[in-house]
Amino acid sequence: MTAVQRIGIVAVSFSLAALAGCSNITMLRTAELRAVKASVDSLDTRLGAQLAEFQQKQSELLRVIRADMELRFGELGRRIEALEMSISESQSKLSKIDQKTQEIRERWEERAKADSLMQTYSKLEV
Repeated sequence: MTAVQRIGIVAVSFSLAALAGCSNITMLRTAELRAVKASVDSLDTRLGAQLAEFQQKQSELLRVIRADMELRFGELGRRIEALEMSISESQSKLSKIDQKTQEIRERWEERAKADSLMQTYSKLEV
């Protein structure tokens, strides 16, 4: 065998060994990638479940808040109606008081005129 042939055989041997080493490394990397993918898939599943649970809790909380707000707005509506009725009654009473006051004022003015006329006639008769 010639030196060139020997060098060729050695080169082929090294190449085969390198390919076998690369193949082993590739297989290890593939296994690592599969493990990472499985871990990511597991995390994705857990996060999806936690997100769904969180959304369900938020929906329930929102429903409770809406129900509470409806009750509060209903109560405010009833209070506003009561205040409006009270204001209306007060305005009606004030209107009646104003009318009575005007009637009394007119009577006093008439009486004052009558008294003034009486005094004037009294002075004239004397």
